[in-house]
Amino acid sequence: MGKEVLTVVPAGLPHGAVMAGIHRACFDAGWPEPEITGLLSAPRSGAALILANGGVEDPIGFLLYRYAADECEILTLCVLPGDRRRGAATRLLEFLETEISERGVSAIFLEVDETNFAAISLYQRAGFEQTGRRKSYYVTPAGRRDALIFTRQLRNSTDFP
Repeated sequence: MGKEVLTVVPAGLPHGAVMAGIHRACFDAGWPEPEITGLLSAPRSGAALILANGGVEDPIGFLLYRYAADECEILTLCVLPGDRRRGAATRLLEFLETEISERGVSAIFLEVDETNFAAISLYQRAGFEQTGRRKSYYVTPAGRRDALIFTRQLRNSTDFP
């Protein structure tokens, strides 16, 4: 069996439906297509899909971000449950850094559910540090949960772990 190839490609408005489907599969309160396309339509926003073995028709995950001045916010990063722990999320983070490195961005930040231990571990391995907490930010069927704010300072385009 050959080594799996993960490919990251830029995404845009035509990918809104597939991105919404992936988001619904990954989160209790998945974003509908109009919300995703609205975010994609905003100035200084971007997205990327990750494909396994060239599967253009069936992306396994995506990243949606926006940037302003010297900061970039990861709005969402998700990989289908059956495709996790294969390096897809790390590849998406690497793609993001390449995309924003020439735009004067010096920091990336995001929010993550305090109980999403896999995501917290991913971000910590990628050099993010917890810099804050938003109390009762997420509303879930089980109640409210805090959002942890993580930040990664960028020095140059080659310092991604």
